[in-house]
Amino acid sequence: MYKLSLLGVAIAASSSLYSTSALANNVERITITANKLEQKVADVAASVIVIERADIEKSGVNDVAALLSQQAGFQINRNGGLGQNTGLSLRGSNTRHTLVLIDGVRVGSATLGYKSIANIALSSIERIEVVKGSRAAVYGSDALAGVINIITRQTTATEITVGVGSDSYHVAELAAGTQKGGWDVDLNASFEKTDGFDVMQTLQFDNDGYHNVNVGLAASYQDESLGQVSAKIQHNQGEVDYDSAWGGINATDYRSEFKNDLLSLGWNKRIDNVSLALDISRASDESDDISEGFVSTFDTTRTTKEAKVTWFALDSVTALAGFSHNKEDVSGSSTIYDLNSRSTSAWFMGATYAEKAIQAEGFVRRESDDQFGSEITYSIGAGYDIRQNLTLHVSQSTGFKAPTFNDLYFPNSGNAALEPENSRHQELGIKGFTQNVSFETAIFSTVFDNKIAWTPNAQGKWQPANINEARHQGIEVSVSHTLLGLDSSWNYTYLDAKDEQTNNELTYVSKNTLNWRLAEQFDALEVATEVQYRSDRLGKYTQLPSYTLFNLVANYTFTNEVSLNARIENVFDRDYNAVDAGIADSGVFYYNTAERRFYLNLRAKF
Repeated sequence: MYKLSLLGVAIAASSSLYSTSALANNVERITITANKLEQKVADVAASVIVIERADIEKSGVNDVAALLSQQAGFQINRNGGLGQNTGLSLRGSNTRHTLVLIDGVRVGSATLGYKSIANIALSSIERIEVVKGSRAAVYGSDALAGVINIITRQTTATEITVGVGSDSYHVAELAAGTQKGGWDVDLNASFEKTDGFDVMQTLQFDNDGYHNVNVGLAASYQDESLGQVSAKIQHNQGEVDYDSAWGGINATDYRSEFKNDLLSLGWNKRIDNVSLALDISRASDESDDISEGFVSTFDTTRTTKEAKVTWFALDSVTALAGFSHNKEDVSGSSTIYDLNSRSTSAWFMGATYAEKAIQAEGFVRRESDDQFGSEITYSIGAGYDIRQNLTLHVSQSTGFKAPTFNDLYFPNSGNAALEPENSRHQELGIKGFTQNVSFETAIFSTVFDNKIAWTPNAQGKWQPANINEARHQGIEVSVSHTLLGLDSSWNYTYLDAKDEQTNNELTYVSKNTLNWRLAEQFDALEVATEVQYRSDRLGKYTQLPSYTLFNLVANYTFTNEVSLNARIENVFDRDYNAVDAGIADSGVFYYNTAERRFYLNLRAKF
């Protein structure tokens, strides 16, 4: 493992923190994402983040990217403002190496090979669960760096939010739910719009706006003899204006219209100490890229069927086995691919153990792809309670990702000879929870083999190829406690991510990142300061300098039903460059970053 001596420092630090006094009460949160079954976060042999609805509302941010950027291990690279192309790097990995689920269902573009988080409406989210490290033994292809599971709204009240902000930003949200006679019904809907700002340093100034309409409906019925049946629909569509680096310094306006739909049906029933579950889902991802009258359509669907048996063998032992089948189809796209669909099928099984001071888990999966044959992946982990609510864990896991349709078959650039990417992840960590302090530290190392990257072939033609081996290693520390009577939450990540062949640093990966939130409560008013630091990093065309941003947040509770949130981002109006766009005669030009921004949200519950 990487720099194991640092873990000793972390353990010593945790012992010191456990002797301090704090006001916050910790609740042992439950995760369903790590291994497809309910576990206490403390029992999972991996680094886990759980973001609740209350956390989202208190933050005052208006998209998923901004929310995740505050978490340990995440680095967000955005080509401008809201709705723009957004890269998500978990522990230095590429966007495509993190699997995104909505209510446990795989979503995203089959041509790109990942789900864009830029157009997921925050109003639709009840909770976000993140599990770091490869989870391919549980979820299959794509989960090389980790899994983000977005759980949609669940409420028994009616909640309304209206908000305004800079760049003519406005939002309206509705969430409502009821439980009666075995029925549980939830609705979420929202409309969000902004005029935006000019997102790239081109010679033509224009504001790049964005709007998004979202609606979701979920219903379930519980019956003692039937079990539970459920159905969920989630729909969002909108439009974003953007500037393309392909157009260079004289880029003209571009526009993208998107539409995403998710339909899932499920059944589960508990019979004594066995639980049976059947799920079927269909997720579609459609985008129309429009420029100067030319329209390019990418329309993809993913259909997944899964059967699962969970055996609660003992109070301390839970076993899981299942079968899944997944089909991807890109035939609705305007681009002509040599192959329009492909299928995978998989068997998976595993078990967890938690008794007294010892926890253990192990999973294995055999996935068969009709293009690439079979891949066997595994994950093993163990934990030991050093003392009450202070657990040391160790884990190792493997993962893979099949090349995308664009990688393989995109006209004039695809490479049909590509092989799947592979990963091997190792982690050693410690996590602790008390009434006063929560603390988590992890040392990790991930090696990627057969990594796909663009490179010239023997004829000088640029196309994707399996050429890279990369190693990502580092340490994360996350702490919540009190500081001089103030509520303090901070996380720090040190990350060394390099190409093993060239020894070059990977692009858009800062070695040092720090997030800190310091808050004080004055009766009904909470005031918080946020600090975000990113060290310098390598861009595509130049070295990008470090930057530090300060944000202010205020939450005022009028009654238990009515509250007001105010947020100021980039308080000191810092001018910084996060992503370089290209090179012109005048030098490197960049995607613009947001100047000082103001947002105000009023929430009411009935």
